[in-house]
Amino acid sequence: MTGAMAAIALFAGIIPAFVAGVVLTYALNRLRRRRASE
Repeated sequence: MTGAMAAIALFAGIIPAFVAGVVLTYALNRLRRRRASE
């Protein structure tokens, strides 16, 4: 049971961090394209 709880905590910490990283990368790429087009 402790292993399952640890796995859940691990996923709960990794997934939001992964999603935030993808969103940040996407936002940065949009900003760079906007500056490059001007």
